[in-house]
Amino acid sequence: MRDLLFETDENPEAVITAHLDMTSITALEPGDQSNVVTEARLSLHGDEVPLTVNAAVARLGPATLLVTSAEPIVVNAGQLGLLEGIDRLRDVAGLASISPAVPVTFRLTLRRAEARVTVADPATPNPAN
Repeated sequence: MRDLLFETDENPEAVITAHLDMTSITALEPGDQSNVVTEARLSLHGDEVPLTVNAAVARLGPATLLVTSAEPIVVNAGQLGLLEGIDRLRDVAGLASISPAVPVTFRLTLRRAEARVTVADPATPNPAN
């Protein structure tokens, strides 16, 4: 599937971009959960499509969130330039058809990274000078 459909050698990434109102998320106490609906963009295989994402966000700890899809996101392969890959998969599998619309769910654990500050030693010469 990686080679025939997604062609990961040429397209190694799928990127989702979304803007979230972090006010309600940062206000969550450990054990609390909130539903979030946001518009997002999926970039895959050189194409980009808009998505509406309905997710549940739960605070597991001071620096950890669990984000899960509250409902499946239907991704249409035709909008992402994947129809030829679906045809190749169909031929290999010997199937009469494969639906180009695929429901996708997700479950992400997000951990806030510790802030790291590096202070240059004034006695160490700067190689750029």
